[in-house]
Amino acid sequence: MEYGPVKIDVTASTMTQNPSVGFSHVFVSLSRFFEQFIVDDGRVSSQGSYLDSTFRDSVPCLKLHSFSPDYVYQHVYDEFHDHVLSRHITDGIVDQSQRKDLPQGPLFMILLVKFTHREYIVLPPSSAPSTTTTTDSEPEICSICLENMSDSEPESSPILQLPHCAHEFHEDCFIKWSLRHSSCPLCRRPV
Repeated sequence: MEYGPVKIDVTASTMTQNPSVGFSHVFVSLSRFFEQFIVDDGRVSSQGSYLDSTFRDSVPCLKLHSFSPDYVYQHVYDEFHDHVLSRHITDGIVDQSQRKDLPQGPLFMILLVKFTHREYIVLPPSSAPSTTTTTDSEPEICSICLENMSDSEPESSPILQLPHCAHEFHEDCFIKWSLRHSSCPLCRRPV
């Protein structure tokens, strides 16, 4: 199983508080989801997404006297100890505090932070290398760049066929891939 980059989405709901409170309350709720994909002979298909039930969230409450980005960031970082996460949360808080429809004064804010991890399950190749030719209704796609290989100019983007598995890619795409990996991008056979 392989993992793709983590996507972070921040959504917020905000309402005003009584000015006598003196500071704004910001509750931050974190959740983690997994999106699962199957990679089978160059085809990628989504298998859906699910909530990670093992991920525990404490829903901290930040009490803020101001919404200046540096002030907010410092409070968020003190709570989460992660620069990237703190920057996303700070941006969400500051953006919400600057909404035109909210009056000046203390706010009550709930921030929902959703992490989405992509899982790729690479299925083993079929027992024999594929020797079928594609038809006009099935264009060959380079599974590295996801572009149609039949649209490429042969001089500028030659096609490379791997010797052990017969998978095909744009030559430039495979060269870049092979600088970091020593296997076929589809079946993971050594090259």
